[in-house]
Amino acid sequence: MITCCKCGVTHASFVVACTVCTQQTITRNNARSFRATDIEDLELSVRATTGLRNLGITTVGELLQWTVLDLCRCPNFGARSRAAVQEVLARQQCYLRDESVIAHMRRVASDKAQRGE
Repeated sequence: MITCCKCGVTHASFVVACTVCTQQTITRNNARSFRATDIEDLELSVRATTGLRNLGITTVGELLQWTVLDLCRCPNFGARSRAAVQEVLARQQCYLRDESVIAHMRRVASDKAQRGE
């Protein structure tokens, strides 16, 4: 159950278009609940779900720790499966980790180590 942050109406799903104010909304509690969702419940193709299971990914939270490049490197997990995963996550306002952000974080950590911080 979620409560619309604009009008206060309670809805049954994670992300909805509110029937009262037509605002699309998600709450933090439900975002956490979505992260605990089993990947079987994402309505992905059998091939995509099996591919994720073979990688040891069982929940959305585990999936969100991966980058697009990580998935690209996995055998038998092609472009259509990756696109389907990204589409399902985007509907819930969740995204795979961004490789450019990770690279930036590594550079910052490296710079700090060189400066002795």
